[in-house]
Amino acid sequence: MRVALVLVAALMAAFVAIGSVDLSRIAIWAVDAQRDFQNQMAGAIRALKSGDMGL
Repeated sequence: MRVALVLVAALMAAFVAIGSVDLSRIAIWAVDAQRDFQNQMAGAIRALKSGDMGL
């Protein structure tokens, strides 16, 4: 019975911790990181198409 109570308490604590995280800031960071990566990839593709090997 104690194991079940500890497990329930741990799950409740996890839900509280997850709920207190500001997910909008994480989403903004993810969008910015993805945009930077895609811009780097686009630049590399443009360089390859123009014949610039980056040497």
